[in-house]
Amino acid sequence: VGSEISGGIRNIYMDNCKTTSSVLNMFYIKTNHRRGGFIEDIYMNNVECKSAGSVLAIDTEVLYQWKDLVPTYETRITKISGIYMSNVKCDVADNVYDLKGDIRQPIYDVEIKNVYVKKINKYYNQVLNVLNLKEENVKYDEYVEEKK
Repeated sequence: VGSEISGGIRNIYMDNCKTTSSVLNMFYIKTNHRRGGFIEDIYMNNVECKSAGSVLAIDTEVLYQWKDLVPTYETRITKISGIYMSNVKCDVADNVYDLKGDIRQPIYDVEIKNVYVKKINKYYNQVLNVLNLKEENVKYDEYVEEKK
């Protein structure tokens, strides 16, 4: 979901899906400080994949190559709330979740429930500026901690 969002997205349901190959991220929400708008009430349920970067990733400052080239004249932080992930399986992932909110408009109401990853390659999670994060029954078999 994203990254060129300036209006709003709400009430999205992804249910009973299975990938046969790798995906960048199983569930990815991205925006940047120039767009504004809102993302709310997004549901992912009964989903499986072979491998992923993140099982759940939210990034509120995605500008890619433009980040240092074009100045931000007006800041518009996207409101992100009501993100629900349940009954998810993944064979291999770099991490279970990587949530990067903005201190001026934190991400809120995120629920991660009944997630199983066979092998985590880098880190379990990273959370920045998230309010009311609920995690329940998240399991993995193998965790290979990233060496720095």
